[in-house]
Amino acid sequence: MINMYHKMDMYDKEFMIGLLAKDMFVPVEIDYLDGGKTVSHCMDISAENPVCFNGAHLQLNLEDSIKVRPSELYDDNFRDLQDKLIKNRKNGV
Repeated sequence: MINMYHKMDMYDKEFMIGLLAKDMFVPVEIDYLDGGKTVSHCMDISAENPVCFNGAHLQLNLEDSIKVRPSELYDDNFRDLQDKLIKNRKNGV
């Protein structure tokens, strides 16, 4: 696998990431504004344009999707937390 990676050029790597994009997401930890809770905000890789060149690097293009860590699902204030997170997202916070 390592040998294959080293033989790949950037176009091959872009193609490979494009093939894998449907199976990947990027977790982004954020501190929630009104309660000090840390939430894992997960972003999916874009289905239309998953990866592109940005200078000498490959850029992952993300799509927004709200998911929460399993431990947060059992929180009594989960619905309130989710509503505030969505509200803050709409307000551009």
